Amino acid sequence: KIKNMQVYEQTGLKNVKCYGSSVSFKKQIERMKGIYGLDTYASSHTVKIYYNPKEITPEQLNGIFSNR
Repeated sequence: KIKNMQVYEQTGLKNVKCYGSSVSFKKQIERMKGIYGLDTYASSHTVKIYYNPKEITPEQLNGIFSNR
């Protein structure tokens, strides 16, 4: 159990549109240090990433989406 777990939310992701694209996105980021889970919402094109701020910063998470 990690104390101080935080949630990073990103909306407006046109590439998160169905179950398959959600699984693909998960596979891309699940190996990143500091990320411990995510929820995707295809209907609103939104992801919520659960992370440990001692291992990864919100700026680094934002960088994931800058490259898309």
